[in-house]
Amino acid sequence: MDMLTIDDAAILKRAKELCERSGLAWNLLSRTSRDMRVLTDRDRRECLMRARDELIRAAEEEDVRRVPAPTAKETTVARTRDKAEQLASPLDEFVTAAPARRVA
Repeated sequence: MDMLTIDDAAILKRAKELCERSGLAWNLLSRTSRDMRVLTDRDRRECLMRARDELIRAAEEEDVRRVPAPTAKETTVARTRDKAEQLASPLDEFVTAAPARRVA
């Protein structure tokens, strides 16, 4: 399984979007009014973590939706394997169900 990586710029962009949606300013330069609350360093780190979690969750959900359908060759191999298991299983049951002989 491939390791999921999210670009730092995408995380920062998403964090700033979350702040804007909440009516908060990321820093002094981004505030639109004098009474707007500006995030502290701790608040910015928390916002970055939330943005990262959202992006990872969205990427995982998208990846789950993109599960490829089996190819014709994979389907044929699976059917052949299933038939081989069906043929082998009655014999296996007989061998394991046979009682052990006792020698006196």
